[in-house]
Amino acid sequence: MVKEDHFTHKDLFPKISFGNKFKKAFKRFKDKSFRDKIKNRARELIYKHGKGERKGKHMRNIRKGTLEVKIDSYRLSFIYLEEEDELVFLDLYHKDDQ
Repeated sequence: MVKEDHFTHKDLFPKISFGNKFKKAFKRFKDKSFRDKIKNRARELIYKHGKGERKGKHMRNIRKGTLEVKIDSYRLSFIYLEEEDELVFLDLYHKDDQ
């Protein structure tokens, strides 16, 4: 019988961290359904980056180097650090507050 190699989630997915602005913005939302949308979008990003697929719109000017994705009328800003294999969620803001 051949022993299968076992992988942990750390082998397949990037390290995840959250910026202070993201934490503060996430706490502001009391609506459970919208919080679930944010969590699902974050899970999708983690899964896609774990598979090697890059998702998100590249920002320019002062936000150069970061990416963002839409969640209704809000934007989830993040950065992927390839050297550390880390996905950092930076901010969550309304599109009119850019």
